[in-house]
This record gives sequence, C-alpha cells and structure tokens, in this order.
Amino acid sequence: MDTIAKRIKSIRKQFDLTQAQMGSMVKVSKAAVSQWERGLANPDVNVVLALEKALNINPRWLINGEDDRQELDKGDVEVPFFKEVSFAAGHGSHLEDHNQTTDSLTFKKNWLDEKGYQKEQLLVVYARGDSMQPRICDGDVLLVKSGETNIIDGAVYALNYAGNAKVKRLSLKYDGALMMSSDNTHPQYKDELIPASDTEQLNIIGRVVWVGGDL
Repeated sequence: MDTIAKRIKSIRKQFDLTQAQMGSMVKVSKAAVSQWERGLANPDVNVVLALEKALNINPRWLINGEDDRQELDKGDVEVPFFKEVSFAAGHGSHLEDHNQTTDSLTFKKNWLDEKGYQKEQLLVVYARGDSMQPRICDGDVLLVKSGETNIIDGAVYALNYAGNAKVKRLSLKYDGALMMSSDNTHPQYKDELIPASDTEQLNIIGRVVWVGGDL
C-alpha cells in the first residue's frame, strides 16, 4: 500500500538525499525524517510547503497520493522573448518596432521570486557583437528587467541612444552626464560620453540581470 511514509522515502531516494540532508532542507532533524519514513509521524504543512518549493513536489501527491508527483509547470514562468529584436554589444544597431510577435523563454519561478523579479517587468532579447566580451558574447540571450531606469553605477543596461540599440555599462557623472562603457578592452571600443544636454535622446529599456549562452 502506498503511504505518505513511502512517498517521503521515495522523494529522498529520487534526489539522492540522506535523512540528515532532507531534514536540513526543511529545517527539521534527521530523527524527524526517520519517523516520517517509518510511519510514526507525519510532516506538518510547513514541511510539505518547503518540499514543494525546494523539490517541486506536488503537495496533493505527497499528502494523499493524488495527481502527479511533480508539478512540472507550476514552478515555471514564461518571459516574452523578442527574437527579432537584438541589442548591439558593439557600436549599436537600429532598434525596430519593439511591439512585435514574440516567443518566450522559461525561467524558474523560485529563482525569479528570490531575485525579486516580477514577470511583468521582464523581457528577453539577443545580444549582437563582441564589445561586451568576455561577459556578454555575440548571440547570448539577455534577461532584461524593464523599467529599471535608475542608474546603478557600473551595471549593464539595454538602451536606445539616438536610434541605436546597445548593451553597455553605465556610470553617472557628477554633472548629470552618462558614460557608456564596454567590457572589451580592444581600442575600437572606447567609452562614450552622453552629455547631460543629450540624455533626452537616451531611452533605457532596462537593466540586464541575467546572461545565457554557449560555453
């Protein structure tokens, strides 16, 4: 007969955890896990929720044996992917219509929650060029937190300056000017100063918060 004790033990074996490791994950002792697996006690609701968050375990399956073991979709968030829009990690590329047909890229909700990112704030685009190497390479995928326009000194931003879409590090100068910098130290990629009088030509799409690409 399938019991909650057997289901807990099967979870632990599935993820190759010791009783002590599982206990540490949900903030209980090794002895408590041992009691669950022997059917001497049942985990409380806080433990069940902790297992759901840590291992993506379906609470209904754990408690009652109902539904699937893992909630494959609940923990995922689809972020709009503007595949036809690219931001130049180089000298700049023309930014076409931003509101075009999109695809999506899936991120783990737990990770987004830990970072404090809301789905509505996020978009995904490509990087083109090599001016931000080695951190950002040609063809890398960028997760951008849109609407974050307050400059964090030295952070990387997706922006549109004078009609050109770029990915650059920004630094705010004392007089209100902005410095756009590349990570690539090649002489062709020089810092570019945006005078305070020209910042009206600058549209900061958002801060780049994640980079994905080939190793």
